Amino acid sequence: KIAFAKEGPAKLAALALPGDTVELNVGYKDENPTTIYKKATKGAFHNTYTQFHLIQAMHWNKKHKLNEEHKKDSVVLKDKELVSFYQNHIEQTKHPLIARRGAVMLKVFFSDYIDKDALQAIEEHISKTFPDDPRSLPVYGSNRTQTERGIRAAKRITEIERERKDYKRRKRINATGSTINLHLNGIDGEPIPLSSLTNKYTYIDVWASWCKPCRMQFPHIKQALSKYSEDLKVYAISIDYNHDLWKEAIKKDSLQSFIHVIGTNNNRRILKEVEDLGVERIPKSFLLDKNHRIIAKDLHDGRLIEVLDSLTTK
Repeated sequence: KIAFAKEGPAKLAALALPGDTVELNVGYKDENPTTIYKKATKGAFHNTYTQFHLIQAMHWNKKHKLNEEHKKDSVVLKDKELVSFYQNHIEQTKHPLIARRGAVMLKVFFSDYIDKDALQAIEEHISKTFPDDPRSLPVYGSNRTQTERGIRAAKRITEIERERKDYKRRKRINATGSTINLHLNGIDGEPIPLSSLTNKYTYIDVWASWCKPCRMQFPHIKQALSKYSEDLKVYAISIDYNHDLWKEAIKKDSLQSFIHVIGTNNNRRILKEVEDLGVERIPKSFLLDKNHRIIAKDLHDGRLIEVLDSLTTK
């Protein structure tokens, strides 16, 4: 199993027999969360199982659609077609994984079409056909013992899946057109909600006193603020852990014209509201309209004035 924390498929299976090499070409277009099995450029067994999976998925999708359309007679025919599909694969396949997958599906979903004696005969056929299969498991479950390495891998995959969910949620929050809501504390400790700003544009700037590239942006931001003083406000979010250094930098760089808020707590942790902005590196910025919807992102150097000039012209 291959797990991707950000882009690409949410989870991807790679199947191999001893001695196999599997080569997969994976891209952003495979981002669909249902992408589990993908045909390989190299890997005979992987592609055999993938083909089996894709055909079964096609049958099941048709069955679900027929159910939604309340076509009961057609659903019965599709069930019989699926039973034949699994039975044929159990009889013809050279791979125990496919045979046992088919047997489990028959047992779980098609007990109305195939009786216990037939299921027992299928299990006996699989055991006889694949007597040396080291993964030879009973159709009705197993008592496998997981290795320490397997336990660590499973734990890491779970962590990656959680990271991906957080990443996708933040990506949705930060997409152009999305609305940003923030409720952070100012220099005096009092909250300054973003919603309290009613000007035409708001520029959110995420920075820190120790970040030289961040502080190099301040002259450009001040220039834009001077040119569009009536329409623009700067909502500057510091992620300094040391709040004293944050306040010193404001004085040193003469940033009194900005609205300053802090994005960290007293336990030296970035606040969840700021984490949700998807800040992986700073400087990070967002230009918002009067409804606090994102118009543009990461307008560094002279790009902020260029975009504001363009918006004003429109």
